Amino acid sequence: MPKQNENNQRVSEIYLLKVSCRYLIIICWLVISGRGIEAQVAPPSYTFIEVTDESGLPLAGAAVVIYDASGEEIRHWLSDDAGRVHIWGYKNELAIREPWLSKSDNRSNVLRITRSGYLTYESVLERNLLDKLPDWGGEAGIKVKVKLARRPKSKISSLRAIPGRDSAHNRPP
Repeated sequence: MPKQNENNQRVSEIYLLKVSCRYLIIICWLVISGRGIEAQVAPPSYTFIEVTDESGLPLAGAAVVIYDASGEEIRHWLSDDAGRVHIWGYKNELAIREPWLSKSDNRSNVLRITRSGYLTYESVLERNLLDKLPDWGGEAGIKVKVKLARRPKSKISSLRAIPGRDSAHNRPP
């Protein structure tokens, strides 16, 4: 009987060693993968433009375009549901990827914002916008707040609204 107890004890020790090794491997994998997740943090987001209507409500889907002096499009976006346009990336990356931000002769770059039913907004961009960005994104930094005014109704559209009024649109072909 003593040999059987020794064998059982050895089997138990081996089993315990195998289970311990498995747990150790799992813990090491979790630690290593945790570091990998840590290194994959999303780059900061900078709120660049905020588009609202006259009452201050956000306007989603506004076309925001930057043009150079010759009228060539440099960059374009659509505003999100909060009426905002974001620029993503670290400050040093943005200097390379978005050279118009660090351009010292920005005076020739034009910002144009359009949306159906609203008047077009147009403005000349400031110089060296990159210098105004904080190092870690957020609401601070560049934030151009634009209120778009509703396009006034024309006389023709008001005439079309009058029932029975004789116009080219109301006559049969």
